[in-house]
Amino acid sequence: VMISNHYCNYNRDVFSNITLQIPNGIVYLDMWMVKSLSVGLRGHVSLEFRAIKSQPFHRVFDYDLDYCAMLNNPRVSLSRRWYLSMLKNGNFAVSCPILPRYYYLYGWKPDGNLVPSFLTLGDYRIIASFYYGKFRENTEKPLLKCTAQANL
Repeated sequence: VMISNHYCNYNRDVFSNITLQIPNGIVYLDMWMVKSLSVGLRGHVSLEFRAIKSQPFHRVFDYDLDYCAMLNNPRVSLSRRWYLSMLKNGNFAVSCPILPRYYYLYGWKPDGNLVPSFLTLGDYRIIASFYYGKFRENTEKPLLKCTAQANL
């Protein structure tokens, strides 16, 4: 998996700064959170695919989750496997509320064990967001949205 072309937008009432770098597909993230995040925090991931660069991306799946429930649930899901993998290289919260502080992820690279076997070779766009409320509705209160491209 080679990750490239990334950017993030964030709510400055919650984060004072977020810096994301992905040299050679290896993720380095610095995140300064200035406000606590509590129960009700939601996450959403969209995965889009194109076989060749001249084609538009098409959605493969959308996945919405209760972030605090995922942190507290020992059951292993795809999102939890990714999160546990990132914890090996970072200091993310392991329970809610998520307290204001500096968080990081240094030197993380997704390995083949984290990629579902049904995904085929090609270009992917990953859009991940955190929010309160209902996704894509008037009640959504966006906190963070990052987009990246990856090649399998």
